Amino acid sequence: MSLGGSQDPGTKPDQIWHEYEPLFAPLAELPLNILEIGVYNGTSIRTLATYFRNARIVGLDLLVPAIDLSHYPSVSMLVCDQRDSTRLNAICDQHMRTGSIS
Repeated sequence: MSLGGSQDPGTKPDQIWHEYEPLFAPLAELPLNILEIGVYNGTSIRTLATYFRNARIVGLDLLVPAIDLSHYPSVSMLVCDQRDSTRLNAICDQHMRTGSIS
């Protein structure tokens, strides 16, 4: 699977995905926990969900975009301020396989 192409032209230039791919490839099939802080329009979270099919992905933002994620059952998008460590840890405890972050 490739990350390359215009998956997220509004927020990330294509070159970024080409830079990420060699780093992400060895992790693609692992049951990862991915926390995306600042989901903007949700395009990159869909790209990550497509690439990391076995990952649990949680996207956080002050305003969560109204997008259809029904094709991605392991993805959640929640309202959260990244400065609120108590809320961040509660979200991780509830939605991530290994719980709290430090």
